[in-house]
Amino acid sequence: MRKIFLILTAFFFSVIITISQVSAYENKGSINVYLEEGKQGTNIEGVEFKLVKVANLIDGEYVYTEQYNSMNIDLNNINTAEELNNASNNISTVTTKNNINGLSKKTDKYGVIQFDNLQNGVYLLQAININNYDNISPTLVAIPTFDRETSIDGGMNYDISVVPKHTPITAVKTDDNSNAILFLGLCASSIYVGIITKKYH
Repeated sequence: MRKIFLILTAFFFSVIITISQVSAYENKGSINVYLEEGKQGTNIEGVEFKLVKVANLIDGEYVYTEQYNSMNIDLNNINTAEELNNASNNISTVTTKNNINGLSKKTDKYGVIQFDNLQNGVYLLQAININNYDNISPTLVAIPTFDRETSIDGGMNYDISVVPKHTPITAVKTDDNSNAILFLGLCASSIYVGIITKKYH
């Protein structure tokens, strides 16, 4: 199995300065999603993801697809994990707001999904139904990706593995003391209104 790439890896985008082969424009790739075990009580099966193509790879540069051509984020100038995270969140927001369609699949009992026969470019991986799992952060994935640890296709990796970042869902805590104070305040108001009412009768 190829090395699993963590989603917040900035050199996903280093491909733009290393890709120069004709084959890089002809090869198709895949994105394999592997869910880690979440907090106790969660389930990695049945989590639904959507994969949307955000940009094409043209002459060594990423060019937004028509649905995203209004974005002001330069995909060719992402150099840090923070920049990648911000770009992923912004593009995910636009995708949801504009109801942009993509390829949808659910994880199997092992928490795995495979999207294959994908053209070169940048894709948004977005969880659209976490089912009984943790919250999942959206991420951008590039095909191909430069892999320093392999010499296949000149160091270009077309079969990308992603372990999505996830965080436990935290329950909203209610402040019992605040509720008690509010209740007593309402009771006091009711009593005060009652006194005023009796006074004018």
